[in-house]
Amino acid sequence: MPPCAYTNDRGAIMTLKIENLGAIERAVKERMDRLKPAFQEALKVENERIKTRTQQGLSVDGKPFSKYSRKWAKVRKQAGLQTAYVDLTYSGDMFKAMKASFAADETSITGVISFDGKDEAKKAIENEMLGRSFFGLTDEQIEIIKNKLRNVT
Repeated sequence: MPPCAYTNDRGAIMTLKIENLGAIERAVKERMDRLKPAFQEALKVENERIKTRTQQGLSVDGKPFSKYSRKWAKVRKQAGLQTAYVDLTYSGDMFKAMKASFAADETSITGVISFDGKDEAKKAIENEMLGRSFFGLTDEQIEIIKNKLRNVT
């Protein structure tokens, strides 16, 4: 393989000749193969933590949601549901539709938490617009995922 030349911000040229590209490619592939299931599992776990936190009445920032309106509290009470705090759960369909999906190729992995179905996604958006910010990972959750990936051998 011919050498590659790079110029830094001071104009200095550095030549880099890569002779073991095949070994590097194999090492990257092996690492990615080990990371994929770990990332998928970590994302799945944190998706469940979002649901649990929200159903305990806490936003992504760890703060309680604003109270239900009187009208909605009455509807919930008639349905036999708790009204002491906002848990964003009526039928449970929104949380059942919340999924962690995963895509990977040879050089990248992507995880997405989203909602199956337009109706459930609409409910989530409406809750967010009402100031009930639940849909997201905390800094702690992001660090947990990063640490799990760092620890993959």
